[in-house]
Amino acid sequence: MVTISERQPRSTPVTWELARTRRIALGGAILIALATGAAIGSTYAPAAATDPDLLVLVRFMAFVKTVIALSAAAAVAWRLGADIARPLSAAYIASVALMALAPGLIWYEALLPLASGAFHSGLLLGLALSAGDGLLKRSA
Repeated sequence: MVTISERQPRSTPVTWELARTRRIALGGAILIALATGAAIGSTYAPAAATDPDLLVLVRFMAFVKTVIALSAAAAVAWRLGADIARPLSAAYIASVALMALAPGLIWYEALLPLASGAFHSGLLLGLALSAGDGLLKRSA
């Protein structure tokens, strides 16, 4: 007779060290992407002075995109604590890194089409991953 305590778990619990390693990789990817965006943005910043009101609007957009990217990073950090495959965790990290690239470019008003493409592709990738991951599905 098998008791409840002797049964095997349905999924392997993630060790604390693995979740910590994945979250450190997430933080590193975010910092690298933010620094890369700021470096590219400062290099390709327009030489002409822009309207001060437009500059305030663009900088506020950069702030809003930063808040959205950090919110997505918090959700991904929570998700990395569960038992998911290594390629899936790498894709989650890549989606947040794409989103984190945009604020630096937007802050300097440089390469705005690239910034928009990076941010929105990271956002869509994260949404597609979370929809197909099975985490959001109701368990039977």
